[in-house]
Amino acid sequence: MLRVVGSVAVLLLCVAGLAACGGSAHFTPAAQAAITAAQRHDSTLRIFPDRPGTISCRIQVGGPVRGVETGKCATDVSMTPKRIRLDFIERTSPGPRGIGGFTVIVDRRNRIVHQGFHGSIPQMQL
Repeated sequence: MLRVVGSVAVLLLCVAGLAACGGSAHFTPAAQAAITAAQRHDSTLRIFPDRPGTISCRIQVGGPVRGVETGKCATDVSMTPKRIRLDFIERTSPGPRGIGGFTVIVDRRNRIVHQGFHGSIPQMQL
C-alpha cells in the first residue's frame, strides 16, 4: 500500500511540474525550425532568444535620434496541428508604454503566413 501511495505522489509531482511550465514547455524541433525561419526572414527578430525564454537584450531605437535601449526580450511558442504562433516580446521599462512585440504565424512548412506588431516598439518609433 505504501508503495502505491509513493508512486501516486511521484506521478502527481511530475504532472504538476509539467503543467506549471506553460505553452512553451514542449519545445520541439518544429518550434526551433519555425523560430529560425522567422529570424531569417526578419533581422529585427534576431535579438530574441532562439528558443522559448527571456534574455537581456539591446534594442535598436528608430526615429530621428537613433540609439540603443537595454531591455528584456522573450520568445514564446504555441502550436496547433496546422500552425505555429511565435510571440517575440520586448520590455524596455515598467508599465504599458515599455512593452511591445511581434507576432509571427508560420505554417508547418515554415512559411510565414502572418506577421504583425503590437504595443510600443522602439524599432518602429519615428
